[in-house]
Amino acid sequence: QIKTRNDLVKIIKEYKNMTNLNTLGPQDANVEIKEFIDFNCGGCLMANIYLHEIVREFKNVKVTQFNVPLEKICNPNMQFDGHKNSCLKARYALAAKKQNQYWPMADLLFYANIENENELIDKSRLLDLDIKKLKEDARSEEIEKEIQDSIKFADENDVVGTPTRYIGMQKIVGAPRYLDLKNIVIQHGGIEKETNYVQ
Repeated sequence: QIKTRNDLVKIIKEYKNMTNLNTLGPQDANVEIKEFIDFNCGGCLMANIYLHEIVREFKNVKVTQFNVPLEKICNPNMQFDGHKNSCLKARYALAAKKQNQYWPMADLLFYANIENENELIDKSRLLDLDIKKLKEDARSEEIEKEIQDSIKFADENDVVGTPTRYIGMQKIVGAPRYLDLKNIVIQHGGIEKETNYVQ
């Protein structure tokens, strides 16, 4: 299982040819997990690790991530300030998606201690990104609309906090134990990959 950031980076590299924008896993997978996250949510970090592991262990499961920043600046549902820089991180994650770098950026945003936009841009240089385009896209109306669309989609699915995920019609709030999550995936038709043991 994934225990360190390096483990997660290795898995991201394994799936380089299997990622499409903000969806991780085989594009023709018949079991989809819809995950609603905030990059400043501690439970979302653990959920993200678990879902990478799920995609690695199952051959017909994919994960689609939706950004729902719990910060008043961009989320009209918030009655208080909320998670500082969540909106900023969501904008840059979606901007990185336009360069097919959503998941590496998501990894960076979950793990890095980022206090402001300058720090975020500086750390983004570690990734294979056109920084000028990244900044332009992050500030675009297109990205803002995508965030608002995700918030609206979350509302329509009765999402009131993060992490929340749907597997089929089953709603899962919070970060369950990995084995519990794995069993739920199996109940919804997830097929584990065969493991070849060397004796």
